Amino acid sequence: MSAYLIEIPHPVDKIACMHAIQVFLESGSHFLANADWGCQDGEHKAWLVVNVDNKNQALQIVPPLFRHDAKIIKLVKYMKEQAAEGFKYHEANTGNLSDEPDRIIPGQ
Repeated sequence: MSAYLIEIPHPVDKIACMHAIQVFLESGSHFLANADWGCQDGEHKAWLVVNVDNKNQALQIVPPLFRHDAKIIKLVKYMKEQAAEGFKYHEANTGNLSDEPDRIIPGQ
């Protein structure tokens, strides 16, 4: 399993904001009920970190209404002695991540 950050934006207006929060809290999902929100600081997004096998599994946690705009980011922690591994990955992938097996693009 890997850790994934899920970022879910929602419209800025008060009604849409309240609706998004209500959908999450009433979903019955432990993940969604414990999302962090940025609305009070002007960032109308929810964030959660989940441990699942791939990006598609992470996306399935997101309510269908919000999946199209959700952003799924695989998180990696490097130890000091592993820092060079991150540079090797960066050099091998010049911005095109299409060869990453768990890459999903919502709405496509």
